[in-house]
Amino acid sequence: MFKVLDFKLLGLLRTIEICALVNVEEREESRSYLHAAKGCLYLHMTLQKFQDQATDITATNLLQKAIYEEIVRNLELVVNPQSSEQKRGESISGLPVTKKLSISSQTDHDSRQILPYRAIKPPAGKTSRPTSRDEFRLAILCVLPLEYKAVSFLFDEFWDDDYRSADGDPNKYTTGRIGRFNVVLVLLPNVGKVSAASTSACLRSSFPGVILVFVTGICSAVPNPGTDEELLLDDVVIGKNIAQYDLGRQYPDRFAMRDNVGDALGRPPKKLRNLLAIFETVIGRGRLERTIATYLQEIQKKSAGGKHPSEAKYQYPGALQDKLFQASYRHKHYLSPHCICKEGHEGELSMSVCEESRQLSCKELGCDDEHLLWRERIEEKRQLENEGRSSEAQAPSIFVGSIGSGDTAINSGEHRDMIAETHDLLAFESEAAGVWDEFPCCIVVKAACDYADSHRNDIWQDFAAATAASATKALLERYFNSNALC
Repeated sequence: MFKVLDFKLLGLLRTIEICALVNVEEREESRSYLHAAKGCLYLHMTLQKFQDQATDITATNLLQKAIYEEIVRNLELVVNPQSSEQKRGESISGLPVTKKLSISSQTDHDSRQILPYRAIKPPAGKTSRPTSRDEFRLAILCVLPLEYKAVSFLFDEFWDDDYRSADGDPNKYTTGRIGRFNVVLVLLPNVGKVSAASTSACLRSSFPGVILVFVTGICSAVPNPGTDEELLLDDVVIGKNIAQYDLGRQYPDRFAMRDNVGDALGRPPKKLRNLLAIFETVIGRGRLERTIATYLQEIQKKSAGGKHPSEAKYQYPGALQDKLFQASYRHKHYLSPHCICKEGHEGELSMSVCEESRQLSCKELGCDDEHLLWRERIEEKRQLENEGRSSEAQAPSIFVGSIGSGDTAINSGEHRDMIAETHDLLAFESEAAGVWDEFPCCIVVKAACDYADSHRNDIWQDFAAATAASATKALLERYFNSNALC
């Protein structure tokens, strides 16, 4: 009886020892060891999965396939990841399978818990090609095609493999590598929080390993965000908090935003809060701004040297195109004497403006530059341009703070200032709230393309999109590593 107990105790101790070794390997990022160990434990489940997926395959081949995929291949990755991938392809192609097999290094029941393996850390700027959707850890979401295109220019490599998506997921994904990161790039089908939330939920379903999401693109800026600092077009705004400014109740005299605890979006994780705090320091901001400027020039060179240089839209529009009118000065007909635009008094919120004027430029309407506000930073940029230092003039500044997210676009300087002052906002956009709720580890990176007033135009959109994309890559390369994204 005691001998039986001794054997049982010895077996238990051996099991504990093996588990401890597996935990050590996991902490040291030796994922292949962990996967091989789990492959031994769950080999029977893998056999059943392969048997269900394939017909016309012998029991011997089935067993060989399961052992290789779940155990041997993971151990080979320790020695030579590239040769392992080549052997894997030869092994798969050599089997007499009539159905296409869905092969993964993980079993279905634990695919959300196991982190992707990294047998040998790749050299700086390089990473291995993912073998399945579960190995992607990072995603970038864009709402406009021009934002999506700008981010695409910063990919170092696109993966040709079609990783597909989960059943019921209508999203289309682009996958590739930015530096040492495997990235999923997503273009939202529509503008707004609902579309962003739906797309984010599907993203989580298809890529369960994603833990960090960037919402990258353009925004409408608050030119004087409660400080003496001037926020210009093309400056970068990084979201510290998200306020849903159009969620509330409309009273006869005012709109009251809901501020119940249950309605508020949660705070980002501590690591992100610490990171954002760095960018509120002079040193942290300066370093990031210099890196952004470098990547912005990279986009400009790539786009100008492409097959279709006429499509290159990432040149700096110039400080003279950065125009900020007085908040009360309306975008309306000033040259047409017979128009409803002439009715009412300047400065009245209810003053009538004809529909046609909303589609015309300031030049066509006769908006008077006498109502432009003087800004010191604009003068500094003009001086740099005059000295032939355009690369310095186009370099953006960084602002960290609250971003307003809503389905209602702000096209009024007066309303912009009232809402921004009430909720301490730096900018307005339309998707972040939908993503933030689904992915707590979310960084909103936007570049200003207009001032949320009636004089807004599209001149700055492409350039601002390129700046936001550059800021996203700068954040990744400087402040994150592939082992601990969030």
